[in-house]
Amino acid sequence: MKNTMKHGLGLLQRVTITQQQVQRNIVEACNCETYRKVITEQIQLAERGMERARETAQKVQGIFMADSLKETFKQYSKEIPKAAAGIRISDAQKKAQNQDLYIGEFSEDKRHGWGKYVMAKGDRYKGQFQMDLMQGRGVYRFANTASSASGPSTFYYIGEFKDNQFHGLGKMTFYDGTLYLGSFNNNAMHSTRAQLKYANGDKYKGAVSNNMKSEAQEGLYTYACGDLYLGQFRGDKKEGQGKLQIAGTTVHYEGDFKDDKKCGHCEIFDLGPQHGKFTGTLNANEELEGKDCRMDFPGKIRYEGEMKENMFHGGGRLVYGDSGNTYEGQFYQHHKDGECTFTIGKTGQVYRGQFEFNYESATGKCDYGKRI
Repeated sequence: MKNTMKHGLGLLQRVTITQQQVQRNIVEACNCETYRKVITEQIQLAERGMERARETAQKVQGIFMADSLKETFKQYSKEIPKAAAGIRISDAQKKAQNQDLYIGEFSEDKRHGWGKYVMAKGDRYKGQFQMDLMQGRGVYRFANTASSASGPSTFYYIGEFKDNQFHGLGKMTFYDGTLYLGSFNNNAMHSTRAQLKYANGDKYKGAVSNNMKSEAQEGLYTYACGDLYLGQFRGDKKEGQGKLQIAGTTVHYEGDFKDDKKCGHCEIFDLGPQHGKFTGTLNANEELEGKDCRMDFPGKIRYEGEMKENMFHGGGRLVYGDSGNTYEGQFYQHHKDGECTFTIGKTGQVYRGQFEFNYESATGKCDYGKRI
């Protein structure tokens, strides 16, 4: 009997089966028409393969299967119950609670070809095997379920396998509804053209390496609110050169990012038509700060100089374009304050002395100069 079952279709139950544990800590997923088409074709091929396997079973079961095994096979040829409902088997088959179940093709007494595999822990695999290993195309569904606002959700993978691991093109659906579509490498998301769609509505297109957005190339991150980020990532955060566009406005930023924040050199920070444009540097709190800053305000007003915590602070020059008036000197928390030179554009008169909170000092030395 054992020899007759070495090749063909049969039923195998074992108390334990050694296999590599499939990693469960894979993070962030998506929709791409091209990839979806490829995956759909793969699953259709898998379903056709399973159908052929069932037809083969019907032809040969009477030849090499005993009557007791026929009844068992008939029961398990039906759709495997969902993990949440448990694996329903007959009383005679409940000898051990920690049984693994395999239904499919064999070669040399090993799982080989198409089959269904239900693990004692509740995980299920349906697809191709090669000499007892998950290899080829298949579907892997994790046992645990999680509740969401729309009801129970599942965690499963559809795609290619190699040596019992996710490897090749595939699609991962997470418990919270997040979708990943791209390539895998030894159970890790690793792709140059991956797509992720998060449960909160955010989307990402770009490179992924070891389950994180990769710094190898620019990626496009679209927020659910419509904001767009195009640039570099590191450690799954925005870092390096990038561009950020705020949805529904003209506000945009081009420059350095660090630790998911605008930080470092800024090529341009357009704050909108009512607030002007900034060039310079930003600190770790995303505040305008540095020695070589420039701010162009509406009305042709321009500031050049030092800034701290979004304010004029230190030495600087403020030019009023319409009037031609120019203040050059010290600033304190956005106020003209300290030694300075103030030139009146229309008359050319120059004031040299001190300002206190935007006004000429009443106590400091001053020289209004000659009117030209």
